[in-house]
Amino acid sequence: MGKRSIYKRLLILSNVASIRYMLSMLIIFALFTVIPSVSYSSERWAARYHGQEDGQDEASTIAVDADGNVYVTGNSYGTYETKLDYATIKYDASGNQQWEARYNGPGNKEDVATAIAVDASGNVYVTGYSDGTGGYTYDYATIMYNANGNQQWVARYNGPGNDWEQAIAIAVDASGNVYVTGSSYGESDTGVDYATIMYDADGNQQWIARYNGPLGNGGDYAAAIYVDTDGNVYVTGSSYGGSGTKYDYATIMYDVNGNQQWVARYNGSINRDDYAAAINVDTAGNVYVTGPSYKTWRNRSSDYATIKYDANGNQQWEARYNGPGQDFDVAVAVAVDASGNVYVTGNSKGAGTGSDLATIKYDANGNQQWVARYNGPANRRDEAHALFVDALGNVYVTGNTKVSLFISDYLTIKYRTNGIRQWVARYNGPVNGDDRAYALALDESGNVYVTGHSDGFNNTWDYVTIKYSEDIHGCIDLDYSPLINKKVILKQNGEENRAKMTDNSGCYGFFDAVSGDAFTVRINGPVLTSPVPEINGCADFQGSPMADCQVILMQTDETDKGMKTDTDGCYNFTTAVPDKSFRVLIKGPVVP
Repeated sequence: MGKRSIYKRLLILSNVASIRYMLSMLIIFALFTVIPSVSYSSERWAARYHGQEDGQDEASTIAVDADGNVYVTGNSYGTYETKLDYATIKYDASGNQQWEARYNGPGNKEDVATAIAVDASGNVYVTGYSDGTGGYTYDYATIMYNANGNQQWVARYNGPGNDWEQAIAIAVDASGNVYVTGSSYGESDTGVDYATIMYDADGNQQWIARYNGPLGNGGDYAAAIYVDTDGNVYVTGSSYGGSGTKYDYATIMYDVNGNQQWVARYNGSINRDDYAAAINVDTAGNVYVTGPSYKTWRNRSSDYATIKYDANGNQQWEARYNGPGQDFDVAVAVAVDASGNVYVTGNSKGAGTGSDLATIKYDANGNQQWVARYNGPANRRDEAHALFVDALGNVYVTGNTKVSLFISDYLTIKYRTNGIRQWVARYNGPVNGDDRAYALALDESGNVYVTGHSDGFNNTWDYVTIKYSEDIHGCIDLDYSPLINKKVILKQNGEENRAKMTDNSGCYGFFDAVSGDAFTVRINGPVLTSPVPEINGCADFQGSPMADCQVILMQTDETDKGMKTDTDGCYNFTTAVPDKSFRVLIKGPVVP
């Protein structure tokens, strides 16, 4: 239906590389639980995964398909014989585990998954690094599972140095070709190189592209990958340029055949270390890279450094951010929207606050539009790990926040397009310990998914994957022009009214409806002028259309006009009276 297509929040995700991993071991049992919300009615579910034995299980990355199925991977302690294994899990939209796939490499030691991708058919692709011999020499290990979790193929890569290979990022194209990048020992005269590989849909290697920086035998460490719709491949990371420049950003474009098209290097102003952490590419082929760039001689402080390159690798602008603490500012993720606005998040030292989350929006020319900082309740270390931007320009960040010296919670934040914080969601695990979110995804209905690790019993870590959704969401317009910056009030019996303003798309959302009571939403409109416009809107409740709900149009000294929402949760009034303001009242169901 045309109306619905206007209002439905088709959240087209900016794909952001966000990789977090940690080697850990220990020991016994397996359990899976879906935990109902206790803190927010909008926490739909929290799914814990405890590996085969008590040990440390750490999810590092997440993906969501068009049906709302959720895929998580990371590393999980198997048995004493297998040590750490890949553990990849699929949940349905309700948080029920559909399958678990574990991978133990031939060396029976550490196998650590670092990245995941899902194609349109529900096939799942995982990469990471895996001990190949039992002697702590690691290979890339890339795996394809079908939609039922059955392993289709494994592709291992051992570089020419026969030593240490660490895959860190993955992408898959519409044809099922798979792209992996990371770091690999080369010949004795090259040291560690970028190594980027393309596999076909059957796991056959099509090409490999290695990058050895200008020093020749220095360290070159890839951090992120992006593949565009034409099959061009973009990789960024850090490359040692020698004693004159130390580590620099090194960003590379390859064509569909793996031929290098250009390399763009970035060396900060004082010739110290610069570490690219993330990459994104817009529809015009402009490339955006961010990370920390050190600004003192002994690497004692750093700035965010965000670079835009054109499609030919020419630098267009550089934007640096130095936080109020004048200390360490470390960017970890970057996104770009359809208008070319650029979003960066990371960790930034505050003025007497420890490390804060600091999220920045730049316009297409690199001019800073806003900075949103978050300092947690303990005034200690708060860390961002992942960033997503939806089609309306809303910004989502996840990470962790210190509650006390030894206790951290998951932290997920939504900002509006103007940088105003809309909501904050926290997760504290069952033992009130160390809980850290590392990855973030959204589905087409605007539900938010995060994953990471959470302290469990017996000194263990578990995967914990959480689904959040706004309880109530809607949009309203006059003749299909958004009704912007108008007050919307959520009312429930016995509760204080909650108010929001419509955003630049005429939309609003409430994250904090109280369970056990029905609700009403009242939208305050302006004075109408002739010719009187149509008043159109749609509303959702917990991710589904508010179908067959009563909607009332009210104007002073006029008879109220009522109608029911259609199956898409939409309504349409065509008989409003000019020269009077109006209010729209939507009567919702009981919040479970």
